[in-house]
Amino acid sequence: MPITPEDKNNFTEHRRHLVESRRIAYEQFDKAVFLLSGGGLTISLTLIEKIIPFETALFRIFLIVAWSFFTFSILSTLYSFIVSQKSLDAEIQKVDDFLGNENYEALIPTNPFTSTTIILNKCAFFFFLIAVISLIFFVGINLS
Repeated sequence: MPITPEDKNNFTEHRRHLVESRRIAYEQFDKAVFLLSGGGLTISLTLIEKIIPFETALFRIFLIVAWSFFTFSILSTLYSFIVSQKSLDAEIQKVDDFLGNENYEALIPTNPFTSTTIILNKCAFFFFLIAVISLIFFVGINLS
C-alpha cells in the first residue's frame, strides 16, 4: 500500500512534534535538576547551618537518608533524561524509516526506552518523596 501525500504530511508533522518534544525535554530536565537539588538539598543544608546544628541534632540518620534520597532522585532524573532522549531518537528513526522506505513495520510500537523512562521517573518521584519525609522527620524530632 503506497503512502499518500496526506499520510506523508501527517508523518512529517509527527516527526516535527517529536523533535520539538525532544527540545522541551532538555529544558524540563534542567528545571527538574535545579529544582530537586537546589530545593531539597539547600533547605536541608540551611536547616543544619541556621536552625539545627548537626553536632547536637538527634536522629541525624534521617538527615543522611534525606540527602541520600535527594541524590538518588537527582541521579534517576538525570538517567531518565538520557533514556528519554534515546526513546525520542528511536521514535524519530521509526518515522524516518517509514517515510524514507515506506516500511510499515517501522511503526510497530517496540521502544523499550519509553518504558524505562517511565520507571526511572517513578523512581525519581519515589526517592524524592522518601527524602522529603525523612527531612520532615528530622526537623520534627529536632524542633519539638
